[in-house]
Amino acid sequence: MEEWRMAKQLDDYMQWPEIEALEYAECGRPETILGARMADRSHVLITTFQCGADRVTVKVDGVKKTYEMERMDEAGYYAVLIPAKKIPSYHFVVKSGKQEKEIVDIEGFGTYPKSKGVISLQNDRGTSYQAYIAVQNELVKAVNELRDEFAMRSFGKKFASCSEDEQTIVKEAIPQNISEAEPKDVGARRK
Repeated sequence: MEEWRMAKQLDDYMQWPEIEALEYAECGRPETILGARMADRSHVLITTFQCGADRVTVKVDGVKKTYEMERMDEAGYYAVLIPAKKIPSYHFVVKSGKQEKEIVDIEGFGTYPKSKGVISLQNDRGTSYQAYIAVQNELVKAVNELRDEFAMRSFGKKFASCSEDEQTIVKEAIPQNISEAEPKDVGARRK
């Protein structure tokens, strides 16, 4: 009985004419339909369009609980109501066949494959400071190139020319996290 009540309540929040316009590419502002919004004072409605997905769940960041999304139509429109008094930080886990991927919902942009963007660096204890800095600079340069490519595809301009809001979107899509592992004594073993 509770599942039926939740499904009925979920259906009440659907904006079917707008959803249909989105599915037929007639919607000029998909961000007004997709993503998260307050449904009432104690629930957040989260929606996504995942064509070809077998299953979509919402993972609220910092919380172990996941929420199974309900497929609302055959085109791949999914929705879920979660108990919350404000919109949480979250991402989607999308399963298609045997493949599973995590997708982040970037405010002001839409969905994008989630990446921790971790670059792991480990050097030899004998590495010179100059070589160490040169490698660090190349890693930063590579991340900046990825950010420029994303900014060009998304906004038609390089990262440095983007507005502050656009730069925030780019940084969320292409994070820069350089992790340094404990140096090794590779050179010492050769002696």
